[in-house]
Amino acid sequence: MAGFLHNPRLTAGSLLVWLTATAALAHGVHADLLEGGTGVRARFDTGEPMAFADVKVFAPDAPNEAWLESTTDPEGRFVFVPPRPGVWRIAVDDGMGHALFRDIAVGADGHAHMDDDHHHHHHLHGLSAAIGGVGFILGLFGMWALFRQRPKKN
Repeated sequence: MAGFLHNPRLTAGSLLVWLTATAALAHGVHADLLEGGTGVRARFDTGEPMAFADVKVFAPDAPNEAWLESTTDPEGRFVFVPPRPGVWRIAVDDGMGHALFRDIAVGADGHAHMDDDHHHHHHLHGLSAAIGGVGFILGLFGMWALFRQRPKKN
């Protein structure tokens, strides 16, 4: 391990791998209320839609039990028709470590409103986290082994 700290190429390479992996996992997700309906368009910070992401809708009177389960379309959109007014919670999860939760207030007139305040999470699910962690560790050891090799003298 001491060689790791004293080898500038190995240290710089490891730092680069760590920063790249961190940046890849650190982008956010957002949702916009769709006009003319009760629904959202979910997207990443990059503007890319959260296509085919899992969606759960929770009714105002049953916040712990999904009232409806579905997926977003290829553009990251999801629309539903609430049967009654109230605050409906939508959870969108891409299954790859990103999820968002939005509350949509539906009035008695059927018009929907979503507060600008929203919650989004970056998380890794069990298998994804394990694969990512093992890959990161193997990458570090691979770089360490590469830089540790000495040229052979004839």
